[in-house]
Amino acid sequence: MSEFQYFEFKAIERALTKEEQATLRSFSTRATIGSRSFTNEYHWGDFKGDTVGWMKKYFDAHVYLSNFGSRALHLRIPRGLLGREEVRPYEVKRVLDMQETASHLVLSIYSNDESGHDYDEHDEEPSEVLDTLLPLRDELARGDLRALYVAWLLAVRNGIVDEEMEEPPVPAGLNEPSDALKSLTSFLWLDPELVEVAARRSLPARPPLESKVTPAAWLATLSPEEKDDWLKRFLEDDEGSATLEFQRDFRHAVQRDLRASGEVTTTSGLSPRRAGELLKEAEELAEAREQAAKLRAAEERAAKARKDAEERLIHLRTLVGQEENLWKSVIALTATSTPANYDSAVRQLIDLRDLCVLTGGKDEFIARLTQFRDLRAKKPSLIARLDKAGLPCRLPGD
Repeated sequence: MSEFQYFEFKAIERALTKEEQATLRSFSTRATIGSRSFTNEYHWGDFKGDTVGWMKKYFDAHVYLSNFGSRALHLRIPRGLLGREEVRPYEVKRVLDMQETASHLVLSIYSNDESGHDYDEHDEEPSEVLDTLLPLRDELARGDLRALYVAWLLAVRNGIVDEEMEEPPVPAGLNEPSDALKSLTSFLWLDPELVEVAARRSLPARPPLESKVTPAAWLATLSPEEKDDWLKRFLEDDEGSATLEFQRDFRHAVQRDLRASGEVTTTSGLSPRRAGELLKEAEELAEAREQAAKLRAAEERAAKARKDAEERLIHLRTLVGQEENLWKSVIALTATSTPANYDSAVRQLIDLRDLCVLTGGKDEFIARLTQFRDLRAKKPSLIARLDKAGLPCRLPGD
């Protein structure tokens, strides 16, 4: 199999100019380049651009896939929507990196899996991957940090985080993942047990009382100057960032007020777990599930065996008294050298063998089978089928 690498960039906040598209074209003659995208795949060559540099200057999202276990996701978010200090607790070198520009943060999640996971472009359409991950950008812009925590878990799983290190703050809603967050955990090949164990400390995504507070009610609590500022930002916003920032501030304000009033619980009183604890709990959960799966499989096999035995007994009872006709059929079917007829004859001989155990006549069956094998001794293909089916001159167990 040849090497496969897939690169896709998307511009969301603004379209690329003709000059910028021409600049990107100078890096590849084969890439598909539009006013908001750059896409290319490589089987022998390699990408000649600077991924993070392009993210800082041109694009808002990028995904990289390969068939040798490496992949990456890059998201660019306006600094007014996501702060550096919010990201810092989750940063781990070579897994979650953060780069800054005057106006944006560029988040990069890298996965280098050496456990045998390889991307096969025939199993999934590469062009669909970024679309499933893109909503994470809006989630992060609204203050939803679950994707950052999942990246930290990846570093834990890969052994990059020391097992004695305490976990960063656990975001709310980790046990209620969005479709995009599910796509991210799948994209990173993250063990579901590790995510589930980590989510045990996660608060609900939306506290029950938060539904009673509307954006309009919150807006009414702001000063006239604050309201005017929001109005101005909405009127001047051509990129949609003001809406995301409003939603983020609204959500944070409501959650802050609810916690201050004691109407919603927090996990602040619990000691942070260590990375090694999470790994151990995840391993125990995975082992318990494996054992449960084995038990279910054994029970299913036993149930199937009982059902098959019952059906077999019913079938054999319909053959009682038909033994002579079956022997005649076996002789007729094996008179020629047709493989399909041989197979039918073997099935009927098995019926005769099991029937003699049910009704008696064991000695007679052995005698007639010996006689039949002598009759067809010059048919090696048939004899081989009889041997494979366990139809020698003696019954099994004798």
